[in-house]
Amino acid sequence: MGTKSGPEDSHFLRYASDMRTLLVLVLALTACPAAADVIVGRVIEVPDGGTFTVLAREGTSLHRVRLAGIEAPKPNSAIGISSRDSLRKLVRGKTVRVETSAIDPKGLLVGVVQVMRDPKECTGAPCEERLDPGLAQLAAGFAKIDKSNLAFQSEDTQRQYDSAQVHAKASKTGLWRPAPQPARADFRYGEAR
Repeated sequence: MGTKSGPEDSHFLRYASDMRTLLVLVLALTACPAAADVIVGRVIEVPDGGTFTVLAREGTSLHRVRLAGIEAPKPNSAIGISSRDSLRKLVRGKTVRVETSAIDPKGLLVGVVQVMRDPKECTGAPCEERLDPGLAQLAAGFAKIDKSNLAFQSEDTQRQYDSAQVHAKASKTGLWRPAPQPARADFRYGEAR
């Protein structure tokens, strides 16, 4: 009393296998954009000073993006929290254009990012139509250059990043601020040993 397999069954199995392969391919292509793909959307989350989540303009996909060329401290320290808060002010709720370049080991898209600025934000002062949040984070001392993915930026932008970091270091801003020395009262007998 076994079941007989006829030609219809083999056609069905081949069709099911082909459909499974097609489904995997479609999911892979829509889940992670190809190199140099462009995503335009609104930033909805900023977990640290170098990463954010974009809701694509179509509203159908979320993308975790890491800013190409910078490394920000984790938000488990005072400077890490300041770095995250700085990036939040720059990008949260705003429209960004992301040119994806790669996927990092954590599965984040590495991208060159531009914040599309509303002229109302400039409050009468002249300002650029687009803002590079990576450059702003470096200039404020809330990130440092990450040489492992700096090459995704143009040569001109790499020079700007280098200059911003040199200036932040010289100004002892953010990450480059010297650690405060403990007060004499912080030592057990009033002096360091």
